[in-house]
Amino acid sequence: MNVAINGHAPWGDVGPEWSDGSLPIVLHRRLGDGYCYDAFRSEELRQRLALKDGHTVKVEYNILSDFGKERSYNVRSVDGLLLNDGQHTVRDFERFGGQIFGNIGASPRAADNCR
Repeated sequence: MNVAINGHAPWGDVGPEWSDGSLPIVLHRRLGDGYCYDAFRSEELRQRLALKDGHTVKVEYNILSDFGKERSYNVRSVDGLLLNDGQHTVRDFERFGGQIFGNIGASPRAADNCR
């Protein structure tokens, strides 16, 4: 996924500026005519990705399911930095996003391609 450490994504600013003045770290990728993204608030992650702003990093997801049906997911790691080990958070961070903007196609399952 592409990295924007200043909260600016191709479609505009993502999320609020927090009370401490920090902007979210945005990881995004193109999907059809739209985008998938995850945004984070984490000083540790910001420092890790500072030199990769505007570049691509590897993002891994944990897919959680019951009886073969996906019920949720979380971000396992970003650029090799472990965030979640299954259902347990191992780092201090705040995450929001996972949204899709724009027209990504006619398939109702297109959102599955974000992970």
